[in-house]
Amino acid sequence: MSHRLIQRIACFVPATLLAGVALSLVCASPAPETWSAANDLRVGSPKAASSAPAAPNYVESAATLRHWDKMVVRVAVNEPDPKRSLNETRTAVLRSLSLWNRHMAQTVRLELAPIGCDDAEIQVRFVRPNSLPGRAIGRTDVTFRLSDQVLLRAQVGINEGLSDAQLLQVTAHEMGHALGIQGHSPDKNDLMFPYAHTPAIVTERDLNTMYVSYGIAPPSANYFAANRTSGSKVAASLVELPDFTEGAP
Repeated sequence: MSHRLIQRIACFVPATLLAGVALSLVCASPAPETWSAANDLRVGSPKAASSAPAAPNYVESAATLRHWDKMVVRVAVNEPDPKRSLNETRTAVLRSLSLWNRHMAQTVRLELAPIGCDDAEIQVRFVRPNSLPGRAIGRTDVTFRLSDQVLLRAQVGINEGLSDAQLLQVTAHEMGHALGIQGHSPDKNDLMFPYAHTPAIVTERDLNTMYVSYGIAPPSANYFAANRTSGSKVAASLVELPDFTEGAP
């Protein structure tokens, strides 16, 4: 018999933008041999990896690791955050994609889809504050094949009206779930810590956990020292580009 599971990884949010974690598994219908999962972000059995997993990581804290089996994963943003124009909203999301693409693009690349694209693998929408369960500010639902943990699609919900710094951090965190990390890191410095915090930085532990998920050999010892990049730096570099075009990778 074929099945699909929807898993929700929610990032919850007491008013201070500090949070805890919640996880629920829900049976879903159609779609042969697929399952779904959801992750929530609060405010205030991995894929077979290389024989020498990248470390340090938080694989044990991430209940399950999944992966895409394609090089390019499209991210659709078709409606604006009411606080911003559609162009400003898409630019903000693109900045969050850049945080992961800087390190993962040779394995899987997150690409902003053209406006109106309704078949992108990842769909991002903005929701009214307090409309997500548990007062979450971000939530990611992923659908995957149970047989090999391959991701098929993801739905990301993000609170409307976040500040630029908060939007960058929350979106980048949710993209970490959409890329395959279920659950959260116990280290408050990691992007995938269950409490929203700024600035947005993809840490060595975040990347090593993602590398394990995709079976990537750990990088050279000096890689992280030479490639530490915060969201503010990525944002600044993008803002300085006078010829930025929507939908560009």
